[in-house]
Amino acid sequence: MSLFAGILRTEDLNRSLTEFAPETIESMIGEILAAHEAERNAANALFVAGETTAPTAVIREAGIDEGQEIGEDGRPLETHVSGHYEVGFPLKRLGWAVGWNDETAAYMTVADLDREVSAKLAGNARRHWREILRAVIGSNSNYTYTDRFAGSVTVRRLANQDGTPYGEDALQDNHYLVSGYANNALSATNNPFVTLATEIREHFDTTSRIVAFVNPAQVAEIQNDLTTFVDRGVDGIVPANTTAVANEPGALRVPGDFLGIDSASGTYVYAWNRIPASYVYAQAIDEPAPLLRRVPEPAQLRGFRTVAEEEHFPFYKRTWRELFGYAVANRLVGAVMFLDGGSSWSDPSV
Repeated sequence: MSLFAGILRTEDLNRSLTEFAPETIESMIGEILAAHEAERNAANALFVAGETTAPTAVIREAGIDEGQEIGEDGRPLETHVSGHYEVGFPLKRLGWAVGWNDETAAYMTVADLDREVSAKLAGNARRHWREILRAVIGSNSNYTYTDRFAGSVTVRRLANQDGTPYGEDALQDNHYLVSGYANNALSATNNPFVTLATEIREHFDTTSRIVAFVNPAQVAEIQNDLTTFVDRGVDGIVPANTTAVANEPGALRVPGDFLGIDSASGTYVYAWNRIPASYVYAQAIDEPAPLLRRVPEPAQLRGFRTVAEEEHFPFYKRTWRELFGYAVANRLVGAVMFLDGGSSWSDPSV
């Protein structure tokens, strides 16, 4: 679908760019970029709780105070919620550019520019998804980012046994799990969704709904060997009165194809080709999302935007740039499982 078709008449798409004032073209591109950014961020909202301009943040855990039994003249002791941990956020600089010379520019139409801009938008969206998944499942190891203002910043993953205490018991935890069985050995006993849901829910005082993502290569194994799995309904097919069908959780934008529900854990399962084979990622959807997106503090540096138009005869170049970074803030809301018969975690290629 043409990006410019919603702004110009269809017949204008084959007109030469030289027939339009440069500021008109730039205004149209700015409108398209703004719409793209809003749609992209909405699509990522399941994983991204919001934005921050700070290189670090202190995440304060929610506490639970059940009260104290006291006598008729007694007074309860004062209590305070004290659990917290520090996280850090990188800020990457990504650039895109397109260029031509005076001869190719003379032949260039609005449709040609539309194609170039479309490629940049698709690449921008894909890069954001890649950075999101790298932040969540790309590694179980923290790393150090050198910030221009804050110096060395520790960027943390989901709970990874790094010495951070969580909850009332102030214990460490690890949300990067190894199944101990191969990805073709699923069964009622070897059920990754039960293990992942239990690992996540133990940190919350409610039974939060869980979604899980698998690679499409694992679909047949899940549907055939997990006896507790309930397939989704299929449009155009009316199930028998005694056949259970699964429905998606409402009011959520979840990437991938909905497969059904693992009834043993209540997990909504999606096949998504961005998930590496032999890995399963699960997340509670009734709790704050795991990531924050860092953006620059100066407003004029934020967003995916045109930053330069350069002309040096016979060459012309248009450059777009975006500064952003993703990192985990809520370290307990998600968990990853590596489906492998061994006992050692291996970082996936994302």
